[in-house]
Amino acid sequence: MGKLYRIWKSYPVLKSMLSYGSIYTGADIVDQIVIDRHKRPYDGLETLRRSLAGCIFIGPLNFTWVRIAERIFSPSRTFVAVARRVLVEQVVFGPIAITTFYCANNLFERRSLKESWEELHEKFFKTYEVRCMYFPFVQFINYKYVPPDRRLLFLSSATFMWSTFMCYMKSLPIHERPG
Repeated sequence: MGKLYRIWKSYPVLKSMLSYGSIYTGADIVDQIVIDRHKRPYDGLETLRRSLAGCIFIGPLNFTWVRIAERIFSPSRTFVAVARRVLVEQVVFGPIAITTFYCANNLFERRSLKESWEELHEKFFKTYEVRCMYFPFVQFINYKYVPPDRRLLFLSSATFMWSTFMCYMKSLPIHERPG
């Protein structure tokens, strides 16, 4: 047990990998069983692909971004400082995160580059539009009001909801747009 604990402490990215793998597993299950329950049968391989994308790509990406953001931005909770951080995260990190999600999942689905580009081209802006309505609100509350030691819990809950939306968007056929 001590060796496992030392590995856990030595490689903090593992926490992010396991967290995002778990979040995307749960999010895809909710998408398939609750949201899409009448459209298609449950697909365990799809859940595995979402889990792997969360663990291998999205977890390390978010871990890296948080470390970069902590160095760039002051811990100040003033309105201007929080607004600046929220804006930069939306403009810089948002597009990277969305692109990573679609590309990682397409990799696990063994889609061609052409198919991946077509899906990204079709779904990116709708996904980004929703992200721009959702995350500024979440991030503002997180940075302005949530104590630093409780931010991970707050953000994990918000991320689960966002991940469920991402799984829903990914499950849509390429030429079908949500209403």
